[in-house]
Amino acid sequence: MTYCLCQSLEAKHIPRATWYFLVQNPNAYKKLKEEVNGLFKDEEYEAVKLGDLDRAPYLNACINESLRLFPPGPNGMQRVVNTPGGLTLGGKHVPEGTKISVHGWSVHHDPRYFERPMEFIPERWLENSEFKGVHNASAFIPFSQGVYGCVGRRLALQEARMFVHRQVFSSSTWLRFERWYENLTL
Repeated sequence: MTYCLCQSLEAKHIPRATWYFLVQNPNAYKKLKEEVNGLFKDEEYEAVKLGDLDRAPYLNACINESLRLFPPGPNGMQRVVNTPGGLTLGGKHVPEGTKISVHGWSVHHDPRYFERPMEFIPERWLENSEFKGVHNASAFIPFSQGVYGCVGRRLALQEARMFVHRQVFSSSTWLRFERWYENLTL
């Protein structure tokens, strides 16, 4: 039951976070709209193909960047040090039985790992993009990592891809946003 609850919360969170950042970044929205409109021009829509990073790189980049800026978990996932005698982290001894965690939001917003950490820059996730700043993909932990990482991660990401793709592709949903933005003076 925990798996289903967590996965469904993440699947709801990801599209909302992505839309939030796309509304604030109309150039990113336009790039995503172009990619989405061209995805299944000559073939039948198959949701599973959205997970192919070569097929939908900007869609996946927007989702990753949204998760980096606004991870689904409120704080780091706790672990208990079960190594007999404890362990050493960063030169400090951590006794056995101590609860530890890594706060994902803090890591995702640390300029040592992500340059311009407060900005929505999907291009940081694309190879050969114009973005040339610091980007440490191993510091990207919205679903935690390791043995205790989220088992629903792939399903949540696939549902988010399908949902964002369908909403961007659907002119009735996004047409209002496009009209609103065209009339907006910055």
